[in-house]
Amino acid sequence: MKKRFVLVLCLVMVLCLLAACGGGGTTTDQPTTPEGKTVITIGLPVNMKVKNYETNAFTLWLEETTGYDLQFKTFAATTADYQSQIATRLDDLPDILWNVTLAKNTIRTYAEDGYILDLTEYYEDEELSKPFWDQVATLPEDYQAQIKNALKDRETGMAMFVPTAQMSKYDTIDYFAFINKDWLKALNLKSPTNADELYTVLVAFRDQDPNGNNQKDEIPIMGFEKAYCGDVINWIVNMFIYADD
Repeated sequence: MKKRFVLVLCLVMVLCLLAACGGGGTTTDQPTTPEGKTVITIGLPVNMKVKNYETNAFTLWLEETTGYDLQFKTFAATTADYQSQIATRLDDLPDILWNVTLAKNTIRTYAEDGYILDLTEYYEDEELSKPFWDQVATLPEDYQAQIKNALKDRETGMAMFVPTAQMSKYDTIDYFAFINKDWLKALNLKSPTNADELYTVLVAFRDQDPNGNNQKDEIPIMGFEKAYCGDVINWIVNMFIYADD
C-alpha cells in the first residue's frame, strides 16, 4: 500500500519529512517501472548545490539499498515561493515532502482534507517501525523525548512527520577548535594543551614558514565571529576565565 511505501522510504532516508498523497485521499496503486520497481516521488526545494537529484551518489545508493525507483519534483528554493507552489499542486503532490517548512495550521488543514497521511498505525507497528525506533534508542534520553513529542500533532493527534536528530561534536563541545597537523609536523611541534603552548605554536606558525613557500604569509589562527562558536577571542578568553556570551 502507498502508506507503507512512504514510511519505509522515510525510515531508510532518515530525513525530516512530511508524508503526502495527492488527490485528497489515499491511493492503493503505487506506480512501478517496467522493471517492476516501485516508484516513489520526493518533492523538495531546489538546491543549487545538487546538479542532478536523479543521478547523484546518495540517490543511487538509496535505490540500490531499498529497491525503489526514486523520482523528484523540485519546488522553488525560497520558503514563500514553494509554499505557494505546494498550495496550487494539492491534486498532484509527490509521495514525500522533504525539507519544507509549512505553518502548523496549514499542515493540519492539508491533513484533515486528506492530502497528508496519518502514519500512526505504522509507528505502532513494531515490525515495520523497528528501524526507526532502533535509531531513536541510540540517542540520549532528552533527544529521544524530543523525537517522541514531535511524532504527533498535539491538536489532531495525527502522526504526519518522520522527525530526526543530528548529533555532532558541535552540539556537545562549545568552541571546538582544529589545528593544522601538517604544519605541526613540518615544524616538529606537538599539539598545544594549554594557553602557553598555544602561544608558542602560533608564533612558530607565523614566523617559521610551515607551508614551505619561503614567504611569511601564514595566518596562525582564524575564526568567524558570526559562526556558531567561531569567535576565537571568546575561545581564548575561556582559557583564563569562564565567559558565556
